[in-house]
Amino acid sequence: MAYDAMMSWGPARAPLFEAEVASFGFFASIAFFSSLHLALGEERTKASRFDGKMPTKPFEWAEPRNWQLWFNPLGSYLGSIWLYHMFLHEKAPPPEFAPSFGVLCGELAFGIWLYDLLFYPIHYAYHNSNFGQMRRMHGYHHRISSHALNSLETVQHSYIDGFLQVFVNIVVQQISPFGGFGHKHFMTRVLHNLLVTYLLSEAHSGYDLPWMSHRILPEFLGGAPRHERHHHDGRVYYHQYFKYLDDFFGSTDEGVAKRMKKSKEVNEQRAKMSKGVEAPAAA
Repeated sequence: MAYDAMMSWGPARAPLFEAEVASFGFFASIAFFSSLHLALGEERTKASRFDGKMPTKPFEWAEPRNWQLWFNPLGSYLGSIWLYHMFLHEKAPPPEFAPSFGVLCGELAFGIWLYDLLFYPIHYAYHNSNFGQMRRMHGYHHRISSHALNSLETVQHSYIDGFLQVFVNIVVQQISPFGGFGHKHFMTRVLHNLLVTYLLSEAHSGYDLPWMSHRILPEFLGGAPRHERHHHDGRVYYHQYFKYLDDFFGSTDEGVAKRMKKSKEVNEQRAKMSKGVEAPAAA
């Protein structure tokens, strides 16, 4: 079995194994989307990119002089997880038996949904809080505005920004819909890290292709198109993956347009009332 084979491999029992899997997931996904234009060719690439252009500096992260673009997020992430296991949470030994297919799928789907749900208010606060430092802290993640995103932007953020994402993921990785807190199966946690890192990279890829998540489940997932819009207009689309809260709260292009129209109408009405009050005094 796959689980038995994984557990017979020594590194799988190391405290940092899950974090290393997540790091590999980010690297593989970012490398995949960075090189996708080489497989698609210029014509298909331009047709699939949100800005209709070839990717801008897709291999910027691979240039030796830009080592900090990958080392800073990797080092801070693995270092933080090492400190977490050293001083806050001793990792329990993995279970002896693999989960059933139903438990695996249920925990995996629940984890993706819960991660997106818990991070939503944090992401919303980044853009709408009156605390200016919070906006500036998140601002680095929105450094690209002149062209479509590249998947590298997935891991370009401040330490606090990244810390909060990792903190949410740690909490989510402890919760199972079948066993409560602390009972999520080890194999599910490993697959969760691979799926989360792929979906985040896909959302920042700048591509719209038939096999991407928002095409497979358009009723539920906003994916790359919505996240691309969010990076160019921070008033809309705060979900990482899903759509339902943005649609419910009106954090969409249509919702913002309606609010702006209503605000304009209110201001015009106030201006008319103000002029009506001032007219007799002028006479």
